[in-house]
Amino acid sequence: MVSLQRVEAFSLDHVLLELEEVMNWRDVVLHLGVPKHVADGIEQDYRAKKRQKMEAISWWMENSATASWKELADALLKANYPLLATRVILIQGN
Repeated sequence: MVSLQRVEAFSLDHVLLELEEVMNWRDVVLHLGVPKHVADGIEQDYRAKKRQKMEAISWWMENSATASWKELADALLKANYPLLATRVILIQGN
């Protein structure tokens, strides 16, 4: 699987654009493997939900050796965002 960090098309901005409609970012990032204490710290450090989501996804992209569209889609399915997961899978195919 291609790493998000190594492919320009998979930028933080691109991932965040796809996740714009995600309201509960904590569920998604916990399914991505972001440790609970990291998510808690992000919530304490930033007030705006959009910024919290950005920081958490950024942490995942920088710290996961397996960060990929597929991993993101799997996390979205587990967090009960099936339509968004399908859209991410379609992006992965392009």
